[in-house]
Amino acid sequence: MRKLLGKPIAEKIICEVAKNTKKLTQKPQLHIINCAPDLQTAKYLQAKYDWAKKANIKTKIYQVKLPTEKKLLDLINSLNLDPAVNGIVVQLPLPEDIDIKKIVWQINPLKDVDGFQMRLFRPPAPTAIIELLTYYDIPLAGKKVHLLGKGFLIGQPLSVILKKIGSRVTISTSETPRTQAALDIASADIIICATGQKDIIEPEWVNGKQIVIDAGSSESNEQNAEISSEVAQRVKAFAPAVGGIGPVTVAKLLDNTCQSYFRQMIKK
Repeated sequence: MRKLLGKPIAEKIICEVAKNTKKLTQKPQLHIINCAPDLQTAKYLQAKYDWAKKANIKTKIYQVKLPTEKKLLDLINSLNLDPAVNGIVVQLPLPEDIDIKKIVWQINPLKDVDGFQMRLFRPPAPTAIIELLTYYDIPLAGKKVHLLGKGFLIGQPLSVILKKIGSRVTISTSETPRTQAALDIASADIIICATGQKDIIEPEWVNGKQIVIDAGSSESNEQNAEISSEVAQRVKAFAPAVGGIGPVTVAKLLDNTCQSYFRQMIKK
């Protein structure tokens, strides 16, 4: 089994961003809205801060206590109007009573560096998966790719991107019969797991010719890995929950922030 690690890819992206920002007198700014004050989220935000520092990008984090839709919309509006702010990120998850789509669509498209609107920027996590596979010379055109999960963050935008590349995409969700999911997984060339559920793939469903990517868990918590070690050992190549697409996702976010900065400079 070959392990697909994202750090060398992330470092390459960050190095390029740093070259573009080094001589700027006013550095790009990424502002992050966080409503989940837990240790896991804090670790992930720290990773974003550390990578941003290497890329010469300033970050500011807003810890929103007792969040409401109005409170978040008002904050986003103020950041939309601030010319110093180049990227706005709403850290997920949000409380269940808040409409995620309503929140992210409030962001100015020029500052939607998380790419949720799929307008000016592509979302970092799905793009990171493409970058990872490309870096390791794993072709996507004409290949059967099975996605476990059709979430707002990864599954939905990734399926669109893969189809444009020419992949043959199948998807299973929690509503898909287990026998059907097993058949689709067994016949896939590449399997991407983004469900938030542990051990969702049985070892006997995979084989030594397949590529598996664990894309659904936090970069900061290995205990939340969706793919078991038994599954990882049976496949040709494997991107783990920690050290896989996580660093690349952060790097792509910062690359989007840099692009947003220059787009906004042109608009002035």
